[in-house]
Amino acid sequence: MRQINFAVLIFVIAVALFSSGCVSVDNESGKQSVLGQKEELLYSAAPGAVGGAEKEVFVEMFKFRGNTKCYSCVRLGELSDMVVEKHFKDEVASGKLVYKEINAQDSENALVTREYQISAISLQIGTTINGVKKRENLLNVWYYLEDEAGFENYLKPILEKRLNGELN
Repeated sequence: MRQINFAVLIFVIAVALFSSGCVSVDNESGKQSVLGQKEELLYSAAPGAVGGAEKEVFVEMFKFRGNTKCYSCVRLGELSDMVVEKHFKDEVASGKLVYKEINAQDSENALVTREYQISAISLQIGTTINGVKKRENLLNVWYYLEDEAGFENYLKPILEKRLNGELN
């Protein structure tokens, strides 16, 4: 009897694990993100992307903020805008880099806020390579809010690496 109860418990846990989380679909790209997973989010890969020699890379960078903007939020936005405008116009125009400001307190943004596990203002990058997405919170941006060159020297190489499919 114990073995049957244990087997039922394992089955219930397995069903809960595989069916938990929400799924959202990006209307423009058709990619699905599976929400509710801790470290990595899985995306549907383009046909032929997995196992091929060439990497399919997609990068999104979000400035998360609240309803009111403090000086640090405004400055983070200004510096991020400057780096993207100066170095990554083509990537934004081509859709390889998505760059947006998102109000994390707005209910319309609940899915992306939950996906990135936002609890405070932040600058976050999501890099999808051949269908597998990795999120990262760029914590060091706060050290460069009063150092425009330092901010640029910090953020630019990170974005270049992510756009080239490098995660380290």
